[in-house]
Amino acid sequence: MENSAKIIHDRFLIVTELDSSTLTSLKYYLVRSIGTNKYFALKTLTLSADDCSSKDENGGKQLIYTEHQILSMLSDVQGVSHEYGIVREDKVIKGKNYKIISLVLDPFTYYYEMPHKDGLGVFINMQHYILGKRTLPQQEALFLFRELCLIVQQLHNKNIIHRDLKLGNILYYKKQNKVILIHFCLSKALTSSDEELNDQKGSPVYMSPESLSGKPYCGKKSEIWSLGVILYTLLFGQFPFMDENPQDLFRKIKHVAFEPPNKPSVSTETINILKGIFKKDPKQRSKIRDILRDISKALDKLSEKKSVEDDEYSSVVPNDSNYSKSKKIDGIIEPKTLETTVGSPMVTLPRRIETCRYPFSVNYATFNDNESVETNTFEKQLKIGEILIDDFSKYFDSS
Repeated sequence: MENSAKIIHDRFLIVTELDSSTLTSLKYYLVRSIGTNKYFALKTLTLSADDCSSKDENGGKQLIYTEHQILSMLSDVQGVSHEYGIVREDKVIKGKNYKIISLVLDPFTYYYEMPHKDGLGVFINMQHYILGKRTLPQQEALFLFRELCLIVQQLHNKNIIHRDLKLGNILYYKKQNKVILIHFCLSKALTSSDEELNDQKGSPVYMSPESLSGKPYCGKKSEIWSLGVILYTLLFGQFPFMDENPQDLFRKIKHVAFEPPNKPSVSTETINILKGIFKKDPKQRSKIRDILRDISKALDKLSEKKSVEDDEYSSVVPNDSNYSKSKKIDGIIEPKTLETTVGSPMVTLPRRIETCRYPFSVNYATFNDNESVETNTFEKQLKIGEILIDDFSKYFDSS
C-alpha cells in the first residue's frame, strides 16, 4: 500500500523533492504515477484557500502559469521539457484549507545511479557535470553547444526567449549528445521579433551589457551573450566575467574586456566563435545562424586534425585485433534509447537520487561567503552563477 502522506492529487506518489526554491509556497517533486512505473516532475504550489494571497504565493503563481503558457506553445519543439497540463485539488493541512496546484512536466530534471552499477543514468544536470569534469574536451563542448544553439534557435523562431539560459537549466545525455532545456518560468513570448525588453531577469554572470544598461534592449540578442558565457565555461572551467559583488560584476560585463585564457587545446576557430559573441554592441554580435555555421567549421577542422593524427597513430600501432586505443569502463550502463519520456516506463527504480544542490531561485542577499558547502573556487563560481536577482535597478550606475 502506498504511503498516503506522500500521495499528491490522488494519483502521484512523491519519490523525492528536487531543486529547492526561495518561495516557500513552491515545491519541485519527482513523482510516480500510482499503479504504474511512469514518472513525472511536478512544480507544486500550495495556496491559502482564502482570497488573501501573500507576495510569496503570487510569485509562485506567476512562475507556474508562465511556464505552463510558454511550454504549451513549445509542444512541437525538440530539446525542451514538455508540460502535460495543470492539476488542482483542495486539501486540509493541519486544520487549514489550501489549494494545491501542480504543473506536470517531463521527468528529466534529475539524474540517478542505476542499481548495483557505478554508471550514470540518462540525463545529468550540466551544473553537476561541469563541476565534476571542470572543463570539457573541445569537440564535446562544441557538440553540446551546437545542440543548445539549435534549441534556442527554435525558440527565437517562435519569438520566445528563455530569459535564464545557464548551466543549471541544461540537462545533458552524453551518449547521444542530447541536450534538454528546462525551467521556463521566467520566459517570455514576444509580440514581434524585434520587441525590446524593459526589465531584467536572469542570473547575473550570464547577463549581457545591454540588459544592465537600464535601457530597452533586444531579448534575443541578449540571449546570444548568455550562450557565449555557457560555451566559455565549458571550455575554460570559469566564467568570462566574475565578481562576488554584483555591482563590480556588472561593471566588468558592461566594459567587456574579453580576453580568453591561453589554452592551446582550444582552436582559433572556437576562440573566434566567442569573439563574435562577446561584442558590446548587440548589433555587431553574431546571430545564431552564424554561430551554427562557425561551429560546423570548427568541428570540421577538428575532424581533419584527428584524421591526420589517426593516420600517424596507425603507422606505429601493432596490427592486433585485441589492441584498442581506448577501453570502455567496466560496469557502465549506457541506455540505448531515451527511456525517461512520459509514457515510457523506466527499466527500474533508481537506487539513489541526486538532486541539484543549488537553488533555482535565490537572491544575492542570501549568499554567504562563509557557507560550508564551498569546497573550491570553481564550485563557488558555479554557485554564484545560479543566483537569480529580481531587481537589478539598485546595481545600475553610470559607469
